[in-house]
Order: sequence, then structure tokens, then C-alpha cells
Amino acid sequence: MFRLDFEPRRLAQDITVETRGNVLIVNGEEWDFDPMEDGDVLEPELLGSPWWLFGAVEQIDGVIHIRMVLPHGPYAPETRRFPNGRNVTKDGVVSLPGKYDGDWPNAGNRLDAET
Repeated sequence: MFRLDFEPRRLAQDITVETRGNVLIVNGEEWDFDPMEDGDVLEPELLGSPWWLFGAVEQIDGVIHIRMVLPHGPYAPETRRFPNGRNVTKDGVVSLPGKYDGDWPNAGNRLDAET
């Protein structure tokens, strides 16, 4: 089981999250936390500091606690900018708070102007 809490950040990319047992799948990449035991704490550096991880991963009373970045764009709904955490008890795709508003107006124009 996972407890996912979120740290909203304005980023020009979305995130997908799934679980399979004690495996967290973020944007298709698997992170296996099965070896963790109660009381274990994994600092981000031990995991290679993935961009989506915000702070240490801890296991408390059989629950793996993870605080992760929740990307949003410039027009994000309030539920995305001020998200509630999730207790994840079933395998599969995790429903994330709010909808990603990935429409970044004129982003291509700004990038083209710099090159």
C-alpha cells in the first residue's frame, strides 16, 4: 500500500502513476520498494534523485509514504494546485488530483525565438 502526497509544481510535462504491489510506476519507469521494511527511510539520492520525488520515501506501519511532484500548467484547476493526498490500496493506474492543463500558449514560439 502507498500513501502518495503531492507537491504541485508548474512544469511543462505531465506525470502518470501506477502501482503493482510495492512497485510504483512513474511515466512507465518502475520503482520497486518491496525490500523496504517498517522504519526504513530512503533519501532521494539513494534512488538517483528522480525529478518527481520530493523528499524521502518512508515505510510506516506497512505503508510506503511518498511525496511526489504533481506537474501543472498555467491554467491548472484548484484541485491540481492544492491537491489532497491519496491512499492507494489497489494495483493499477492512480487517479491524480485535478486535470493536467498542458496547454502552454506560445511555448513553441518562445523556444524558436531563442534558437
